[in-house]
Amino acid sequence: MTVKTETSKADLYKKMEKALRLMGSTHTLEDVVDALKKGEMQLFYNDRAVVITEIAVSPRRKFANVFMSAGELDGVIALKGQLVKWAKDNGIEFARAAVRPGYEKYLKDAGWKTKMVLMDFDLKGN
Repeated sequence: MTVKTETSKADLYKKMEKALRLMGSTHTLEDVVDALKKGEMQLFYNDRAVVITEIAVSPRRKFANVFMSAGELDGVIALKGQLVKWAKDNGIEFARAAVRPGYEKYLKDAGWKTKMVLMDFDLKGN
């Protein structure tokens, strides 16, 4: 894993837009900013990465859905402390994230566990 000292805002925005495309273009960057302003999403960041979450409440548990992460992988992993503190302060029991397959090894090393595989099926083309 390469460690960088800082990622420019322009580079970070490009990586966020790429992540949104990889996620199926369900949101634009403007949609995410609007959700952050409304308090529907939460932002965690450092000089190398961002993590954006949304609180999910099921009948039995409250958890953080990691909506998106972008930036340098080591920067994303470094945000774990911020996320854990926020989660504990808000009664959140666990976090869930859909990630690219290449991230799985690094996230396991940071304490994440593979629980399921997320797959999409394009209904427009069928």
